[in-house]
Amino acid sequence: MNPGQLDRLITVQALAETRDAGGGVVSAWTSQQVKIWARRTDNSGREFRTANSLNAEITATFTIRSYVGLTTKHRFLDDGVAYAIVYVQPTGRTGYQEIQARAINP
Repeated sequence: MNPGQLDRLITVQALAETRDAGGGVVSAWTSQQVKIWARRTDNSGREFRTANSLNAEITATFTIRSYVGLTTKHRFLDDGVAYAIVYVQPTGRTGYQEIQARAINP
């Protein structure tokens, strides 16, 4: 792959759990100090109804340079849209990874 094709700067976020004042667990997405250059290829989109509301979904493939520790417990922010990571391809000989991701109501 030509590194010049990595034309999007995305932010990696992780789900962090903390305790609130009442002792309950609160989950929130926190941005890590990691920004990655990526190429996004939109695969498909669809609209669907749930609970009398219309929703939209986009599936995309992100190609990045190998990033150790990236799992489905992370997500990407790309142009303000949150993409949940569905699948992380293991790093091959090329040094690049393809990540399947999904955004709902972008």
